[in-house]
Amino acid sequence: MKIATSRQPVVLPDDKEVLACLNSVFGFKSFRSPQDQIVSHVLQKKDALAIMPTGGGKSLCYQLPALLIPGVSIVISPLIALMKDQVDGLRLLGVEAEFLNSTLSASEQAAVFSRIENGTTKLVYMAPERLLADSGYLINRLKSLQVGLFAIDEAHCISQWGHDFRPEYLQLGRLKDEFPDTPVLALTATADKLTRADILEKLNLNHPATFISSFNRPNIDYHIREKYDHYQGLLDFLKDRPDESGIVYCLSRKGTEETAEFLRENGYDALHYHAGMPRDERDDHQNRFIKDQVKIMCATIAFGMGIDKSNVRFVVHIDLPKNIENYYQETGRAGRDGLPSTALLFFGYGDVIKLKRFVENDKDIEHSDIMLNKLDRMADFCQTRQCRRQFLLNYFDEAHAGNCDSCDNCLGQTDTFDATILTQKVISAVARLDQNFGIGYVVDFLRGSQSQRIRENHKALKTYGVGADTSADEWKKYIRQLIVDGFLSQEGQPYPILKVTAKGWDMVKGEEKVLLTKVKVVKKKEKSTVDYDKALFELLRKERLTIAQSLDLPPFMVLHDSVLVEMSSIFPRNEDQLWNVSGLGSAKIQRFGNQFLAIINTYCDTHNISTEPQAITPKKRPKKAKKSGPSKTSETSFLLHQEGLSIEEIASKRKLAPTTVNQHLCEFVKIGEILPEALVEKTRVLTIRSAFEKAGYDVLSVAKNALGDDYSYNELRIVQQRLIFEALDKKGLFQ
Repeated sequence: MKIATSRQPVVLPDDKEVLACLNSVFGFKSFRSPQDQIVSHVLQKKDALAIMPTGGGKSLCYQLPALLIPGVSIVISPLIALMKDQVDGLRLLGVEAEFLNSTLSASEQAAVFSRIENGTTKLVYMAPERLLADSGYLINRLKSLQVGLFAIDEAHCISQWGHDFRPEYLQLGRLKDEFPDTPVLALTATADKLTRADILEKLNLNHPATFISSFNRPNIDYHIREKYDHYQGLLDFLKDRPDESGIVYCLSRKGTEETAEFLRENGYDALHYHAGMPRDERDDHQNRFIKDQVKIMCATIAFGMGIDKSNVRFVVHIDLPKNIENYYQETGRAGRDGLPSTALLFFGYGDVIKLKRFVENDKDIEHSDIMLNKLDRMADFCQTRQCRRQFLLNYFDEAHAGNCDSCDNCLGQTDTFDATILTQKVISAVARLDQNFGIGYVVDFLRGSQSQRIRENHKALKTYGVGADTSADEWKKYIRQLIVDGFLSQEGQPYPILKVTAKGWDMVKGEEKVLLTKVKVVKKKEKSTVDYDKALFELLRKERLTIAQSLDLPPFMVLHDSVLVEMSSIFPRNEDQLWNVSGLGSAKIQRFGNQFLAIINTYCDTHNISTEPQAITPKKRPKKAKKSGPSKTSETSFLLHQEGLSIEEIASKRKLAPTTVNQHLCEFVKIGEILPEALVEKTRVLTIRSAFEKAGYDVLSVAKNALGDDYSYNELRIVQQRLIFEALDKKGLFQ
């Protein structure tokens, strides 16, 4: 794979080059949808907006094209801390990357720009205000270079309808004026229709395509709990997670400090983070969390945007987020590596009232109305009885069938009961009070309160006191459910009053059965979608920590948990088998591979785990290997081969890379259905066989070095698979 350098003519790379870069640099065999479409679009020098969930692989969509497009690519990012993490991560992959921000001295910035002008740097991260400062001085310097791509991360910041509006982003609309021929890729994890339209308009993009991937994060469980003794609820939640890393979000700065102190008093390693802290202390707390030196961070929303820590296993909200976009993005910081994770929110309607006061202080009435609507939808999410995953995805205009089996509603952690009579009592009370009072007054009326606020004429009404056997908190909860379900509505500001809806009147007149919910305590459901050797995983994790500390980097930046999990399930014993591990590219294999292989080999030898001739999962090995192993897509390539088509012809017909077709056919060589001579010239097969006899067939690179550039890895792999078949057949493992 050849990485483009500055001032080269723009020649679009073919699929083979793109996949080779994806595999060799990033360690992935294939794209996740719609990464391939976005990368292809950008490589054609076209503008685009990409809406992809946190952990969905947004960074790859601009990092990979940046390596293949001549010139330097500029990444606009709002957070200085994230820039360094991204650059450190790219350098571990063998990519030349830099950042330009206020943490660098004038001489350091000059040195960075000198490296950019020399043409060796492929990606540069900077904040929008840095790019546009000094009357466009930096933009003018960039004009003298070949700029291959502008990537604008956290693009929702440009919109006042977004959840994190930043005025400095508004100036980025200049980029298309200054660099009309340079593609611009805007990326964000959360943007509703209004925000998407605003982004496209303000960035002044040229006929942009919009790519929206699924918002579903299937590895995250969603749970809502009543905000009653939530500190004890937090301890109950953490009890089963003693070694896991997580974030606890609080609305106020004081709340972060008090929560962190409470957790420390109860034996948990926790720190706080908010914008009011001294910068040095704030940076120290963040670094300690990212480097796994502290397990729990109690923070305001000032912490987290762009945090790339992949092994966050839980996100807890002590207080209600302002809108579903915020909630989705904040919970999305859990499980970025794809492993099972949990989102827990403690909900009390007092938070809704508190947040409404903040929103109503906004002098922009249009903006205030939109934000109030978003807040109401957030409250609806907390009170809904439908599948929470379905509710979230529907909010982002994505369909979902429900019954996700990974939220509290679908897991049966709420009890449904017949609330028909209760509902009739409420509707009757609201009606007899002439629909002129709010929730608090109606609840006091139902409970027969002797408070002076209850008017004397109301005490004479038939429904006064009919709900004395139900607590005020329960009544409030049930009334809010009836609002969500459409039997009641609230009208007017700032003190909304209850109204009976048409659905409510129909319910009273008819015989409709009303079901409401109450939370119940259920036994924790054990959920694991990953089968791996946990003892080996812990050994690999310790080695990763040692490496990370020596490099002064976060452990996840060395290798993600998901990579360690895969190693602990397939037991790679040599460098070639490491290439089968998703997320391991050439730079990391060369740099760290031997250290992890030493641990795996020692562990396998000690525990008598046999993985020859290829790695197998730590399960009982079958006596007979099945011939039904190849996938359906491989079978399609096999049938075309049987029709006499060459690898190149099959690749062209199926619109695949020849390397992919070669891998398909290798599956049939491995089970004896294709002879290597059908794919490789016979004399070359004999030569390769001879090289393997001297070097052993486990490690391709040894034989490849002996044979030289005249022989390709594809040819070697075909012959290697035949040797594997012969070894298995000799042992009687094929029928």
